[in-house]
Amino acid sequence: MKKFQSESLIIAFCRAYRFPLNVKSTVMQLHRFIQKEIALDEVHMVYLALFLGIKIEEIQDSMLDKLEIFFVSKMNRKELFEKEVLLAGKLDYNFVFENVYVKAYGLMVRLSESNLIEIKTGDFETVEKMIDKALCTNYSSIQDVVLFGVAKYYKLNWEKMCDEYGGVLDNLNAIDTEYNTINLLSKEECLMPETPEK
Repeated sequence: MKKFQSESLIIAFCRAYRFPLNVKSTVMQLHRFIQKEIALDEVHMVYLALFLGIKIEEIQDSMLDKLEIFFVSKMNRKELFEKEVLLAGKLDYNFVFENVYVKAYGLMVRLSESNLIEIKTGDFETVEKMIDKALCTNYSSIQDVVLFGVAKYYKLNWEKMCDEYGGVLDNLNAIDTEYNTINLLSKEECLMPETPEK
């Protein structure tokens, strides 16, 4: 059995197949939802989040095969489908997964129009990576994640940002504390074999 780093694997998979940012955003939020709603081993939790999240975003091209190739392992497809049905009963399909990256870019544009920041080439890609890490924390809301990523990158006053754009300062501080302990791993690092028991 291999040791999985769930969020890092999800991000690595989405980057490997160059999925649109809305797909990565949905899968990350769905993974968090699954953790709260379904008793499932970590490996299949990642499979299910990716499989269902990508399906929700209407990309289904050979996903099960892609998952098995990427993770170099066979999945229990029967269990996966059973859990998908179970999860479908818990999802409110009136709820829309937020595209955290679009929200972040929109905030950057608003700040730029107010002359509070200057958006330079490469800024958004860096903010995207910071948001990836923030999504791996025990965040309270997507809005807090967005404010954290943008405010931290541009070194803006967090309290003013929260007052102006509806965040919670304590939540941003909590994200920051956890953020500094997170390292996004590569696929190879995520799938390191467990150390054999002596």
